Amino acid sequence: TNIQLLSGSNYKLGNSEREIVTLEHASRWSHGDNFFFFDITEPTSDNTAIYGEYLTRLSIYEIFGLSKGKGFLKDVLLAGSMEWGNDTRRYLTGFGVDLDVPYFTFFKVNLYRRDDPKLSGSTFQVTLAWKYMVEFTSTNFIFEGFFDYAGSEENKKSNVVSAPRFLFDLSKTWETEGVLYVGVELQYWYRKFGQDGVNESVPQLMIKWIL
Repeated sequence: TNIQLLSGSNYKLGNSEREIVTLEHASRWSHGDNFFFFDITEPTSDNTAIYGEYLTRLSIYEIFGLSKGKGFLKDVLLAGSMEWGNDTRRYLTGFGVDLDVPYFTFFKVNLYRRDDPKLSGSTFQVTLAWKYMVEFTSTNFIFEGFFDYAGSEENKKSNVVSAPRFLFDLSKTWETEGVLYVGVELQYWYRKFGQDGVNESVPQLMIKWIL
């Protein structure tokens, strides 16, 4: 579980400069894993917005007592996700795989049926999530993030949103490893909210505190 503070400018559709406070959590249990986050955008403003996502996955290997793969394919999972915020509701169902990619702490791929109840029909979404860490004597560097590709749905165009992060472990400099990270997150959004011609690329200063 961690808290993130982000600050950036050149956002599209709204204030061009903004701060975001994020609560993020990831955990495993005997039959799968869970992940959620909540973004509070401009928490000290009258225009505060809250957005969150919750993802849960069930391991098919664990449910049926199968031996997990020891090669490139580590696990196959049933996956479900919900997205909600100010005037936003979306429901996603599908499956995921965990891949054993050399040097990566994890590399996950999920394929969903994506449904916005306010739009007719449904579409699909592909989500990647990863974490790569390089350890040094003085500090550790982390490259982590996600990539979403969502298909078109009614009047919404297909769009891509990704947020890779480049962080280093500041806490290791005072011999307390894995507590406080600082660095940059790049938020890239092609056709933001499915709107043609609205493309966003925002580097954000980031502080990440592991609770």
